[in-house]
Amino acid sequence: MKYAHWIGTVACLLVIAGVFMPWVYIPSVSITVSGWYAEGTQFGKPGLVPLVFSGLMFVLFQIPKVWSRLIILIVATLQLAWVIRNYILLTSSFIGEVPQKTVYLIAMVPLSIIILVMGMLAKTPIQQQTSKS
Repeated sequence: MKYAHWIGTVACLLVIAGVFMPWVYIPSVSITVSGWYAEGTQFGKPGLVPLVFSGLMFVLFQIPKVWSRLIILIVATLQLAWVIRNYILLTSSFIGEVPQKTVYLIAMVPLSIIILVMGMLAKTPIQQQTSKS
């Protein structure tokens, strides 16, 4: 794909922005959990890993080398696993209390899939070697 690295770059920026948005609202204790602020819960900072990984992949999408594409595939796979883990952890009910998920948490999974697919489809310029005869 001609624009795969740009689509991957935009998806990385959207993941970074989505970390700071509200992900889940717990109505019984009036707590809003985002990827960065989860005070009042035991979730820690669930968006720290996607933030770091998306920042790394943002830089790597700009480097047109084969090794950068391989690192993107590894990191994007780890990020997708972590985002699915966050989705399961944050949306599961606890003692009958079901958190209300927002569009930002739901969007993290498709954005991570888009980053992984664009990492696979991004073209890397290959230089041909000329032989001297």
